[in-house]
Amino acid sequence: MPRTTQFQQVYDDRIAVLHGEPDAAHRRWAIWAEQVRRGGIPCFGTDERNMCEEYDCPWRPQCRARRAAWKR
Repeated sequence: MPRTTQFQQVYDDRIAVLHGEPDAAHRRWAIWAEQVRRGGIPCFGTDERNMCEEYDCPWRPQCRARRAAWKR
């Protein structure tokens, strides 16, 4: 299974916006708001994900997958 490049991710995000879907920043803010509402810290997609120990977090797979190529 081929890896998604950073360029492909940016391209896919842009296409989603053009089709009326929320962009990555909007999605990230929405998740942060939900994390705060649940009593947690807004950590989705931040450097905190590298030390995350919340295995039951519903956003964990998405959050942990979004890393810069040089960190893989």
